[in-house]
Amino acid sequence: MNVRWATQFEQMGNTRNTRLFTINGVTKNLTEWSKESKIDYASILERLENGWSIEDALYKPKTKPGRKPAHV
Repeated sequence: MNVRWATQFEQMGNTRNTRLFTINGVTKNLTEWSKESKIDYASILERLENGWSIEDALYKPKTKPGRKPAHV
């Protein structure tokens, strides 16, 4: 029998609407990338919706309020 217990976090990542992103051959969902990059999920999602690449969304530093992002 091939049964394994999964955490709630793992189960949530196994849904049909989970977005997966691959960087340098490593594929993770947005929540996992958020934890690794230490940029909150909402900020990454907003950056992606504004046309940023996944690499820029994850690794460009946050700007101070009132400043434009470096890529604009």
